[in-house]
Amino acid sequence: MNKPAIEFGVIGLGRFGAALTQTLVNAGKEVIAIDNCESRVKQIRNVTENAFVVETFDKITLEDTGIKNCGTVIVCIGNSMDVGVLTTLNVISLEVPRVIARAISYE
Repeated sequence: MNKPAIEFGVIGLGRFGAALTQTLVNAGKEVIAIDNCESRVKQIRNVTENAFVVETFDKITLEDTGIKNCGTVIVCIGNSMDVGVLTTLNVISLEVPRVIARAISYE
């Protein structure tokens, strides 16, 4: 099996996603970081140059970021369960080898 071009992708740069990205980079891993909040992406660019602002987490947009070239993608969208689930399904449809989804529900 070929080694993925980039080891990790992190979608959602809230407290958990930003801390995860920082930890992975500190461990020497290459990371793509994605969020729909420009200020969060600007902040994480101090950690990785592979940081992208997106308007939506649809399949085409995610594919344009290069996230499908990652070996593992962690979806860290906790503020909206439906967006988190749909984003996870979109990443799976891109045939990323390993997808991890973190979810929070206040219900």
